[in-house]
Amino acid sequence: MMKASDSILLSHTSNMALCLRQLGQELLSLWQLCRHIAVSQWDPEQERRKLAMQIRKRNRQLRQRPICSISQQ
Repeated sequence: MMKASDSILLSHTSNMALCLRQLGQELLSLWQLCRHIAVSQWDPEQERRKLAMQIRKRNRQLRQRPICSISQQ
């Protein structure tokens, strides 16, 4: 004999599965949107300029340092 709570349990399970499926689809959609925004904001030319500026700064710092320091005795 089937109890009334058994049929409710099946409908709750079905509703939970549907809810989780929709949540998964929404998360996937948000993830794809975030990836799209991240890629569209990346500017390779700006990255190249930033890297070139860092290299120039590092070279300037290296030129300003003494090559070797020999202490006189």
